[in-house]
Amino acid sequence: VIELKAGKADSRVIGQTLGYMGDLQEEEPEARLRGIIVAHDFDTRSRSAARAVPNLSLRRYAIHFTFHPQA
Repeated sequence: VIELKAGKADSRVIGQTLGYMGDLQEEEPEARLRGIIVAHDFDTRSRSAARAVPNLSLRRYAIHFTFHPQA
C-alpha cells in the first residue's frame, strides 16, 4: 500500500494506511503486505507511530524546480 500526501502528514495517516492494509489482508489472507507513506514531512507523532509497525515505512519527497528562459 502506498499512501501519498501533499505537504506534511500528521498521525492520522498511519491509521488510514493501516486500515487499507487491513482491508487488503482480509481479501488476501496469505499476502505479505507492506505500507509506504510518502509526504514532504511528518509530524513527531506519525514518526513515533510508524516505528511501532515493522512493515510500515515513511518516505519524504522533495521537489526542485528550475526555470529557463524560452529561446
